[in-house]
Amino acid sequence: MNMKQIGGIGTMLIFSFFSLFGQVTDSAASEEVLFFQLKAYELEVVSVLSDSQQVNNLTLNPIASNTTSTMDEVLEKTPQVQLIKRGSFAYDPQINALGGGQITVSIDGMRIFGACTDKMDPSSSYIEPINLKKAEVSCHSNASMQGSNVGGSLNLRTRKAKFSTIAGELNGSLNSVSMGQDFSGGVNLGGKKLAIRMNGAIRNHDNYKAGGGEIIKYTQYQKQNLSINLRNRLGEKWILEGDYLYDEANDVGFAALPMDVAIARTHLASVTATGYSAISGIDKIQIKVYGNQVYHLMDDSKRPDEEVAMRMDMPGWSDTYGAFAKLNLGRIGKHKIQLKTDYYYNFRRAEMTMFDPNGGADMFMLTWPDVQRNVLGVAGVDNIELNDKNSLAFSGRVDWATTGIEDGFGKRQLTGLGYSGDEVYVHFPYSISVLWNRRIGSNYQVSWSTSSSSRLPTTSEMYGYYLFNKEDGYDYIGRPDIKTEKSLRTNLELKRKNRKVDWTVTAGYNRLFDFIYGVLDSNSSAMTIGGNGVKYFQNLSWAQIINSSFQLDYLPFKNWSISTRFNYNWGEKYDKSSLPQIQPLTNVSAVKFKRNKFFLLLESEAGSSQLLIDPEFGEDKTPSWAVLNVRAGYQIKVTKKSTLDIKTGILNLFDHYYYRHLDWGNVPRAGRNFYLNVGWKF
Repeated sequence: MNMKQIGGIGTMLIFSFFSLFGQVTDSAASEEVLFFQLKAYELEVVSVLSDSQQVNNLTLNPIASNTTSTMDEVLEKTPQVQLIKRGSFAYDPQINALGGGQITVSIDGMRIFGACTDKMDPSSSYIEPINLKKAEVSCHSNASMQGSNVGGSLNLRTRKAKFSTIAGELNGSLNSVSMGQDFSGGVNLGGKKLAIRMNGAIRNHDNYKAGGGEIIKYTQYQKQNLSINLRNRLGEKWILEGDYLYDEANDVGFAALPMDVAIARTHLASVTATGYSAISGIDKIQIKVYGNQVYHLMDDSKRPDEEVAMRMDMPGWSDTYGAFAKLNLGRIGKHKIQLKTDYYYNFRRAEMTMFDPNGGADMFMLTWPDVQRNVLGVAGVDNIELNDKNSLAFSGRVDWATTGIEDGFGKRQLTGLGYSGDEVYVHFPYSISVLWNRRIGSNYQVSWSTSSSSRLPTTSEMYGYYLFNKEDGYDYIGRPDIKTEKSLRTNLELKRKNRKVDWTVTAGYNRLFDFIYGVLDSNSSAMTIGGNGVKYFQNLSWAQIINSSFQLDYLPFKNWSISTRFNYNWGEKYDKSSLPQIQPLTNVSAVKFKRNKFFLLLESEAGSSQLLIDPEFGEDKTPSWAVLNVRAGYQIKVTKKSTLDIKTGILNLFDHYYYRHLDWGNVPRAGRNFYLNVGWKF
């Protein structure tokens, strides 16, 4: 570590402890909570599943009655999660520095895949916090239950209608930095046997201002969301429910990319039957059938001619249909077993039409040539209580997957790469892990896990055709016969918990084999005007990642609480060069005063400089950064059953001009932002 790195880390630490600590808001209704969230929103339960397989119940409750935060703001403060920012909306999630096809992202256990070749519509972008009940981040032993992966899983569980309950909420938020307007609301109408919940959100944001007042072009967006859940009790042991979710974003600017998004739309529907002790020996059985359709249209119609070498449209489609059955068996001696079998079919197509500015013939290609994938999997977890201090958990998964293409035009494209296009590729990704958990005395707990797993290559890694990467300026081409990526990983966690002080330390190591990475082909020419060349996805021999975190909650006095969290990731390839898109040391800290229905909070967010970069990926060294936020709130009881929550604050109090390492193109983040949130629950 050189002096520049030490200086950057020192700057961050000094700022963190002197400007003091991060956002926390409050909600009596919450049972289990995440650590830090940027703005107020309400989730009934939020979980981070660590190696100990226990939910983090932390001192500072970030969940309050206003649900106008975005999912990006929710996930950005979630432990183990990092976000790649290409615009002001739809950030791309990572878990412990791994993302894309290396992690599994699902909604209520349902697989959903974006329709954009440039990752401008990650699966998490189709959910709003008003829809959300629980965000489950599983980094190790539980991750295989959601699908094959080498980096963990993120399962977004939506809110369900409650029986025998009539309630509702309305929320509104205004902010100064983008003249943003966010509104959300929901209503629950529940009888003894039939219940319905409807909720949704509307967002409208202009281009935001960076620190110093500079307007950042192509950061505007609009969004609408609607979710409906209908539940029906069938006797005393079964519940039948239907879900429908509609989400659409329009005129979404992506300042770090050469194109914007005209429309990103999804329809998601499912039917679920859940039985509680309905079958002898099974505590719970859940059967779900689902389908979703995603449409995404990139265009450059809002960009001036001098910024666009050639006009183009790039629509994409992703349709997924699937089902799963999940069983929680009754306790068998010291064993508690979960079993799951699941299947999904995914179709993806993406087109690119380039319009000749001189009036010549247009150029057309399929960047995803009607790729069809079938995946059938079985998974299980056996939790064993050895005694009152020790427990073991064994988990495993195996999938059978086929991938091929059907479009004749796409097959002809592949012949130029040496493939017939008729091949159907079969993969058998797997996962097996063991977890040991031990309680030491009344205050300490230690957990250790190790796992071996593999994951499917993504659609782009197999069949992507001249996919332009703005970060490094290269067109990327897939290889249909690319190998699955494999992982050997281990994790250690130590916790201490008592009435006034809780802390957790984690450290993990992940060795990735047949690591999938874009490698330069000097014999090919770029399709994109002004592009640097062509890269093909290849399997490197190995790569490795180390991640660590420290989290502390402290209650020094009555009405006061202090909390801080540090995260650090490091990664390199087999040739000792650094892996790209690795977030350096970051800190979020908070000090909060709360008395009765009033709270005042001081929050700092900071990150060190990143000097360990991958120039081949187009990265440059990024400086350290730190911002200070101030928040306050008050709850008014309007009637016996209704409350009014008023929250206000200033984000980036000193109007710093800054960006983070995972912000593509070094596009600066928002400057000083005054906000006002009002929420009414009834």
